Amino acid sequence: MRAVVPVLRQFDILGETGLIGLAKEKETLVIPKIQGNKIAGVKRVNLPKNSPALKLLQVARDEAHRFAQKYLHKKLQLD
Repeated sequence: MRAVVPVLRQFDILGETGLIGLAKEKETLVIPKIQGNKIAGVKRVNLPKNSPALKLLQVARDEAHRFAQKYLHKKLQLD
């Protein structure tokens, strides 16, 4: 979330778009409470390990990570 919040602020859409994080250690959902242009706290939600929703979020996170790595490697010509 630390990386995306400044970008959302830059485009002045922090309060206009949904935002959710998935903490790595315990696979905890982190849902920020947004007030104006600031994050005013977070709600943490632990889904069951066998939850289809958690599995979907993990796949989305892993795919986004894979995409970012591929882009970086291509940009730096590390392939």
